[in-house]
Amino acid sequence: MTDSELIDRVLKGERHAFTILVNNHKDMAFSLALRITKSENLAEEVAQDAFLKVYTALSGFRKESRFTTWLYRIVINAAYTKLREKKPYEKVQFTDNFIEVETGLDGFDRLSVKERGESIKKALGELEKMDAVILTLFYLEEYSVEEMVETTGFSKANVKVKLHRARKKLAEVIEKKYVELLNQ
Repeated sequence: MTDSELIDRVLKGERHAFTILVNNHKDMAFSLALRITKSENLAEEVAQDAFLKVYTALSGFRKESRFTTWLYRIVINAAYTKLREKKPYEKVQFTDNFIEVETGLDGFDRLSVKERGESIKKALGELEKMDAVILTLFYLEEYSVEEMVETTGFSKANVKVKLHRARKKLAEVIEKKYVELLNQ
């Protein structure tokens, strides 16, 4: 069932249709919120707040753009609102992960697809919030530039520039991590 069909059912009073709609999009809403807040607890709150807002404002959705574009715009706004409400604190994280490095092989090539994905997600976590959002929308959600314009509110030229700069920053973070691993 498409998002449009689910929305029509929700507007007719079928609550179960909204549950399906939430289940279809909750993971990406959480991921997007996490990229901005960098806190799982805050991201959960943001996703819940966003879906509550979606439910109350669903009758105002005009279907001129994709539902996900509208939803992710709400998630982004909710995340920034939540960050303004919270006082900043420093998060300290300890890990016991040890990585053995073999000489003569490219370390990134030796990683499994899952490990590569985790490495990229960690690298995204080190970027500025909007850089992580831009890359997530473009590469993970496969948004077009036009859809990103709708979602972020930036101009087309601004989205392209931000995407280019975010790619460069991500490459620098990954390269830095790789060099650190080799020097251990």
